[in-house]
Amino acid sequence: MPDKRKPNARAQEREVIEYLRHNPYFFVKHMDVLAQMEIPRVQGSPIPLVERRLDQLRERADALATRQQSLEAIALVNERTQIRMHKITLEALAARDVNAALTRLAESLAQDFELEQARVYLFTDELQTHIDPAFVLDRKAAKTLKNIAVGDPMCGILRPAQHVSVFGEYALAVASHVLIPLRRDSLHG
Repeated sequence: MPDKRKPNARAQEREVIEYLRHNPYFFVKHMDVLAQMEIPRVQGSPIPLVERRLDQLRERADALATRQQSLEAIALVNERTQIRMHKITLEALAARDVNAALTRLAESLAQDFELEQARVYLFTDELQTHIDPAFVLDRKAAKTLKNIAVGDPMCGILRPAQHVSVFGEYALAVASHVLIPLRRDSLHG
């Protein structure tokens, strides 16, 4: 909406604004002026400036309180996740061998994170006779995962061919995934 006031009125308004910006203690010295100021309303009676400012501060405080509650909820979820991951790590470290650690890891992931499916797979170019075959992917699936899980953890949806290759008979039941690469020597998982 264009400003239809005279150019002189706009110039005076800018001067007042600049004066108040450069003299922040003006209203401290002239409290009576502040108390008399009112902001016109479109409907109803004018509202005192102090009351309007108080309303703005209340709105801001409410918004900040809502934001704080949201951050606290996120922090609580993160703390619970960290506690679960710590528990899983301790259980895996206490396992008597690799197979027991992998079994416990899969069980803990499913139970602690309330997952319908949790799978732990290892893949390697070498034959690992000491590892239960249930934890070893066939070469095609291993190659698929090895090419995908080379860096940071990732989540989402695999390409259809990758999805079938990794999840096999469970592919239709798995809607999304999380891949967390684990490496040690020649083993990857």
